[in-house]
Amino acid sequence: MKTVYINTNNTVIEIIPHEATIPSVAHWYNEEFASHCVEAPDDVAQRWVYDPDTKTFSPPPDPEQLTPAEQRKQAYETEPIINWGGQLITVDEANKLWTDYAAEDSAKAELLTGLIKEAKAAIREKYSD
Repeated sequence: MKTVYINTNNTVIEIIPHEATIPSVAHWYNEEFASHCVEAPDDVAQRWVYDPDTKTFSPPPDPEQLTPAEQRKQAYETEPIINWGGQLITVDEANKLWTDYAAEDSAKAELLTGLIKEAKAAIREKYSD
């Protein structure tokens, strides 16, 4: 078994090194990050999908079967491409943060806007029509 970080779309984003689980994930990261970590079988890899109801994992869909638009959507959900506060996050996670900061009229929303634009441009280049 190993420990993995699951994003809000129930996708495995990061495999936590075993050393970072002793004494706990929260000890090395933070409580919020640790709350998204679960135990997974050894064969689970990044981009696998977690079903919280059954507590099972399944491989991601084959990207070659997806249209470029679907590949971009999947990348926004699963590819940690934005460095925010020393952690890599996905475009979807950055969008959620942006909403929180924009509601507070925080300058961080403007910073996130630029990072999100750059990440989306990189993903659009990678999965172009």
